[in-house]
Amino acid sequence: EAQGHMFQFASGTFLSFSNDPLYPIEVISTNGAQKSSLKFNLDIRASNQTTGFALAGFYGDVSANGLVIGKDGWTDKLDIRINNIIAGDIPAVSPTAFNGLANGSMGNIGLEGVRVENLKINVAGL
Repeated sequence: EAQGHMFQFASGTFLSFSNDPLYPIEVISTNGAQKSSLKFNLDIRASNQTTGFALAGFYGDVSANGLVIGKDGWTDKLDIRINNIIAGDIPAVSPTAFNGLANGSMGNIGLEGVRVENLKINVAGL
């Protein structure tokens, strides 16, 4: 018989997360001596900075498939921005060395007012 969740937030809010633009998030791929990199800045903010993004109702469980994070019903709205996206080789040997694409900026992308109904994320393979 189900006993609820391992943990569940009863209250709390989230306003924003962003990394320092001087220290971007970097994902590195190594293929032998060849290294490629994807760098970007991440900015996640509650759409309503007065009330924030409500954490009430978010839960976590451990299942046979891994860690489960979720929320029943609708989440509050978030604004998500990925800025200064740069892809290239480490070190940048030539402007055409990253899968035939020139090294350099791919610009910025973002979503505003994102919300999800009955969110359920399964994290496995750690």
